Amino acid sequence: MTFEIIALIKNVTVILISSIIILFLLKEGRLSRYFVVLFSLLNIILLGVEKIAFRKYLNFLRKRGRNLRTLLIVGAGEVGKNFYELIKHSSHFGYQMVGFVDDSIKPFLNGQFLGKIDELDNILNNNSRLF
Repeated sequence: MTFEIIALIKNVTVILISSIIILFLLKEGRLSRYFVVLFSLLNIILLGVEKIAFRKYLNFLRKRGRNLRTLLIVGAGEVGKNFYELIKHSSHFGYQMVGFVDDSIKPFLNGQFLGKIDELDNILNNNSRLF
């Protein structure tokens, strides 16, 4: 969330500087620097509020099981395990974990092992309602 706010501030700052340069080059006297700064501050505030409200609305939908994407992880090695932990602790991403496919059953899968990688076509066909 803070990353988005920082990116928003950077973008509005670039727009502010660009606006001041363009107004200077065009020798536009009707728009004051005060107006440009005020416009930039309002941009930051209103776009920030919009982003926060939209994020809260998405979280509200996702808690009720809507706007979710299903996810099947191929490979249950270290990378797959780390990705699973990231998804599990980051519900705001909107992923619903279906399971793992790997060459062998790993102890941490807790019943989420759907089969071997060679059987991926069959797994996808048999569980088409999940994907």
